[in-house]
Amino acid sequence: MNKITIYHRYDVNRDLLFQSYVDLCMREEPLNFAEAQDLGLETWLMISTARESIRRGDGSASPTANRSTDEVGRVIGQVFHLHSLV
Repeated sequence: MNKITIYHRYDVNRDLLFQSYVDLCMREEPLNFAEAQDLGLETWLMISTARESIRRGDGSASPTANRSTDEVGRVIGQVFHLHSLV
């Protein structure tokens, strides 16, 4: 998460953050208040939007468990307007 904050602060190419966004959106626990403050309103909203989109589905106990890497990557790319560099 610190990587995201630093890249945003210094206006580094956000495409380089693709995997960091994926990791943050796929973790089980939501952003806490301090993390949301560090990221800022715009990034917090995009992460929340991506997490919600990824978690829609069958209602399983672990909503992200059944999501393919391609599906998650597609959601991250759409929400953040990024292209995977992987």
